Amino acid sequence: MVITALNTYQLVKDLRAVGFTDEQAETLTSVLRKTQDIDLSNLAAQDSTNRVIAAMKADFAKFKADIFTAMVWQTVVIVGAIGN
Repeated sequence: MVITALNTYQLVKDLRAVGFTDEQAETLTSVLRKTQDIDLSNLAAQDSTNRVIAAMKADFAKFKADIFTAMVWQTVVIVGAIGN
């Protein structure tokens, strides 16, 4: 995406030409300028989001396997204790 510099003078002039008051034109121009200054660099890209989701799924799968293994060993210990 290409972001060009906002010509605030021209924007205010154009808004006045179509009937905006000075205050309305300047306020709208200020809001538009502020939105252009927002730092979007911290937004996650879809690719990085997909990688995080895949890593989380792998972690959950390992956790599930670990829990299953622990349950099997616990069952073995209980059965062994009952049998003695």
